[in-house]
Amino acid sequence: MGVRVAIGLMIVFLLSACSSFNQLRSNLDELENTYQTVDIQVEPSDNEAPLLLVALNDANGKEISNLWLVDKHNANRMLIAKSTQYLLAFFDDNGDFKRQQDEPYQLIPFKATSTITIAPSKFNRTQVLSGLNGRDLTLSDDPIMRQFRIGALASIDDVRFDLSQADLGLWQPMEQVKSGITGLYFVDEYNAHKPMVLFVHGMKGSPRNFQSIIRKVQAEGYQVLVYYYPSGLSLDTISDGLFESLAVAQHKYAVKRIHLVAHSMGGLISKAFLNRCEVAPNCIEVTSFTSVSTPFQGVKSAEAGVAYAPVVVPAWQDLQPSSEFIKQLYSVTSKTPHLLVFSYQLTGIINSESSDGVIALSSQLDSRAQLLATRMLGLPLGHVNVLDSEMLYEQMLTFWRDNEPD
Repeated sequence: MGVRVAIGLMIVFLLSACSSFNQLRSNLDELENTYQTVDIQVEPSDNEAPLLLVALNDANGKEISNLWLVDKHNANRMLIAKSTQYLLAFFDDNGDFKRQQDEPYQLIPFKATSTITIAPSKFNRTQVLSGLNGRDLTLSDDPIMRQFRIGALASIDDVRFDLSQADLGLWQPMEQVKSGITGLYFVDEYNAHKPMVLFVHGMKGSPRNFQSIIRKVQAEGYQVLVYYYPSGLSLDTISDGLFESLAVAQHKYAVKRIHLVAHSMGGLISKAFLNRCEVAPNCIEVTSFTSVSTPFQGVKSAEAGVAYAPVVVPAWQDLQPSSEFIKQLYSVTSKTPHLLVFSYQLTGIINSESSDGVIALSSQLDSRAQLLATRMLGLPLGHVNVLDSEMLYEQMLTFWRDNEPD
C-alpha cells in the first residue's frame, strides 16, 4: 500500500510539473510572437525637456500601444509590440505626458529591426496628430500593456497581492500581466511631502512578503511604493521595467528620491537598476539600498533547471552563477549606500553549505558585494521569515535616517 501511495503521489507531481512547463511554453511563445526587444539610440541634442517615445498602431495616434521616457544620453532597451506601426518621439516641454501641437516630434515607421535611432535634428511641428490631442499618453490602448499599473493605489492587503498569485508570475508571466495585477503601486494615498520607500520582492514572491515591515514603515510616516512583476521573465527585462516605471512616476508624480528595499532575486533586479541609474543622468535619486538574502553570486540549482527542464524559465538563465547577468552585476560601481543583510540557518537540508534554507551564504556574501557594502547585518533566520525580523526593521530604519538629507 505504501509503495502504491508513493507512486501515486509521484504521478500527481509529474503531471503537475508537466502542466506548469506546458503553461510556461505557451506563455513564452506568446511573448516571442507579440513583442520584440529593440535598442533605441538618440542623437545629441541641446533640448533639456523629457524625451518621450510612444508606440502607435496608426499614423494619427488613435491607438497607443505603449509609452517610454527615453534616456537621451545612453542606449535604451525596450520591449515593443510587433503590431506597432509607428514610433512617435517628441520633447514633452511642459512635462504633462501629453503632446501639444507646438512640441517638436519625429514620426518613425516601425519595422522589424533590432535598432532604431531618434534624430532630434529631424524633429518638426508641421503635422497634426489628431488622435493624440489632449490624451494622457500613459494610458495604453494595448489590451496587454494597459494592464500594467503605474501609480495605482492598492493596500498591502489587496487581493492582487495574495501569495497564491505568486506562481502565476513564474510559470505564466504573460497571464499575470494580462490579469492586471502587475505594476508599480502606491500602498497609500500619494503624499509628496513624505519620504518614500520602494519594495521589490523576489522569485515567486509578492509585495505581501513585506507586509510586516510595510505596516511599521507606514506608522513611521513613510510613503510606500511596491513593484509587482512576473518573476519568470529575464532579469534584464524586469529591471528595465522597474527603470521605465520609476521614470514615469518620477515625472508624473514628482517623485524625487526613494529608499530601495529588495528581497532575494529582487536584490539582483535592484542592483541592475542601480547600475543603469549610474549612467542615466536623470534617474531618480536612490537615497539607500537595502538587500535582504540576495544571491549576488547566483544560484547553483538554476544550472540544473537550465540543463534538464523541458522548458527553461528565463530568470533561471540569469540566476546561473556563470551567467553574463551575474558576471556583469558589478561592472558598474553604484554610489548608493548599501545595507547588505544576509540570513543563515546552520541546519540546512538541501544545500551542502551554510544557507538560509534557500540561498547559500557564500552567494549572499559575494566578495564584490561585501567590498562595496556600507554596512552589513547577519540574521540567524530563514529565507522568508527574515522579513519579519524586528532587528531587520530597526537596523534598516536607522540606515535610512543616517543617509537621508538634512
